[in-house]
Amino acid sequence: MSQCCARKRWFAVIIPLFMPVLLAAGCSKEALKEYALAGESEPAEPTPIVGRFRNKDEPEILRPVGVITTGKRAEIGVTGEVARLLTGSDDTVRLQQPVAVGGYGDTMIIVDAMEHGIYRYNRKDHTIATLGEAGKQFAGDPMGLYVEKDLSFYVCDPVGKQVFYFDRNGNVLRVYQDLKNLSRPVDVIYDELSNQVLVADGSFSHIVVFDKMGQPLSAIGDRGTGPGRFRAITSINKINDSLYVTDRLELPVQELAMNGEFHFSFGENALTWPTAVVVDKYQRLYVSDRSDNSIRVFDDIRLIATLGGTGAAPGRFRLITDMWLSDDDMLYVADSLNQRIQVFEVVADTPQMPNFISQ
Repeated sequence: MSQCCARKRWFAVIIPLFMPVLLAAGCSKEALKEYALAGESEPAEPTPIVGRFRNKDEPEILRPVGVITTGKRAEIGVTGEVARLLTGSDDTVRLQQPVAVGGYGDTMIIVDAMEHGIYRYNRKDHTIATLGEAGKQFAGDPMGLYVEKDLSFYVCDPVGKQVFYFDRNGNVLRVYQDLKNLSRPVDVIYDELSNQVLVADGSFSHIVVFDKMGQPLSAIGDRGTGPGRFRAITSINKINDSLYVTDRLELPVQELAMNGEFHFSFGENALTWPTAVVVDKYQRLYVSDRSDNSIRVFDDIRLIATLGGTGAAPGRFRLITDMWLSDDDMLYVADSLNQRIQVFEVVADTPQMPNFISQ
């Protein structure tokens, strides 16, 4: 039996078994078929998703619009055998364990922990290019990603105690290290205003500030309990002059000034294991929670919606490891164990808001 026929036969058996669960998520049979078979033969545009993944009494803040699981191979430069992640034909790349995503315009960078693959995905022609030898640089599994507007990007190497800065084609431009202060980098951002690179350390529980050339300058925060202190940082993000830090053992989300001054915290009674945080143009904060595979949305510090939940259906997750809000108001979610990037449209703000959910 050919590999193609084997795959079709497998889907013919397995899809009916899971159909009742998927239908419970509010999707039509046609949408589910497209969703399940997306990319099995020809890589296609992220498949539209039908249905809701929120409580009916909560505002519609995110609308599921697509999923990225595969793409047509579009190699650039010398790639060798780096992170092929292939099933099916040699022209198809399939994501195996995506852990980070980010980008601008029609180009998204995807970090896949399996085989340490780093890919460039084109949203128009749905191609994926392996970025040179970038994946071979890491001592352990990569994690954390920040993409600049020119599509150069930073990726953390926790085992190697370093952060790599690549050009848009995956060539190493610089390495950020500080053996005294950087033990296990877990996330990284670039601050255009100060021209500085901020790296969150999950062991020392502080944020190391480098200049763009790689010279360590200072640290934000200290290990400990209470405002402005951390015990297990999981992610960082910066919006305007505010730095947001998530922590799985201390205050779940803290907002700080860039000098480390504490502003406020939130989510103490709503979040257990936050993994990523982004902020939209309406000043709503989205925080993913590993404990129940949800995305919780806050307006200022008030919880207004809990989205998602555990599962493989559209709009549900199995280990959210990263989120990226694009310049065209699309939220990309690295749904790692479901082997996909889910795509959501951010719904415009409305004056009619329901009663806030208590924390």
